[in-house]
Amino acid sequence: MATTTIMFEGDSLTDIQASIRRWLGDELPGPAAIASAAENGDAFSWDTARFREVVEWTGGTHSRKFLVELAESTLKGERLHNTADLQKRYGVKTGIAFAGVVGGVNKRMKNQLGRNLVDGRWEGDHSSWTMAEDAARVILDLWG
Repeated sequence: MATTTIMFEGDSLTDIQASIRRWLGDELPGPAAIASAAENGDAFSWDTARFREVVEWTGGTHSRKFLVELAESTLKGERLHNTADLQKRYGVKTGIAFAGVVGGVNKRMKNQLGRNLVDGRWEGDHSSWTMAEDAARVILDLWG
């Protein structure tokens, strides 16, 4: 069996990701291009296959269940609110537990595609979440 080692060097993670993209011939825009489009109010549509690949790494049952519930809420035009009922359905005592439920997938999305999957907001005495409608459709197609 042969082994091949490939190394990329850079001053930052962004430099290394750019080197990998160039090496792979990957035409996906980097995080800077995505952030620029978002700041200018331009619609940015990601590669659905790449998005699915990143999201499919979500392994936890609670994480997938939460993302499906969030996707359904998003497509109804509503935010998913952190209520006592929601906490009870997920078997958690505080809303802070949801940070662990979605933290991994948000981190992966930010690193790979330049934006978070889940948008959280503090509203008075509780938090709430939503996601982009195109992301919600893919989530429901995967697990809904």
